[in-house]
Amino acid sequence: MPSRVSKNPYKRFGRGWLFNIKYSPDGKHLAVSTSIGIELFDTKEYKLVGFLTGHDDYIVSDSLFS
Repeated sequence: MPSRVSKNPYKRFGRGWLFNIKYSPDGKHLAVSTSIGIELFDTKEYKLVGFLTGHDDYIVSDSLFS
């Protein structure tokens, strides 16, 4: 079966199953909610700046920022 994943992606977000992507209210961060945690990226270079784990279940909520 051929792969459906690009061999030269611009950027891949999320490890595990992807559930939600949300920008912070100020636009400086992007939160990517997955089946194994939440990745937090800066939006200037889209580099990973944080990874939140330890949840008991998937994070599928729309309210990733408060």
